[in-house]
Amino acid sequence: MRRGLLAPILLPLALGMCASPARADAPPKKTPWVVAACMRPHGPGIVRWTYDHAGKPVTEEPWITLIAESSAHHPIFVFNPRVGSKTRYMIPTEWRRAWSGRSG
Repeated sequence: MRRGLLAPILLPLALGMCASPARADAPPKKTPWVVAACMRPHGPGIVRWTYDHAGKPVTEEPWITLIAESSAHHPIFVFNPRVGSKTRYMIPTEWRRAWSGRSG
């Protein structure tokens, strides 16, 4: 008699614990990596930029954010004259050389 009463109660509980959710969750969005830069290698009017997969500068929104969110290896550079000069090594060499003669 006890088996007859417990089976209808325990069977749905056991199946509910083993079942996986039917929906697929969206992949988590990557948080952009923001780096304060001590130089403006692409002109005095450019304050925020990144580089695409080929190493070319991207200076317009929404492309800056889209590229930076697509990969953890593409930081968003933001000009800040108060940071140290060590951040210049994160900027590709060809752009550092082109900037070397400019001021701020």
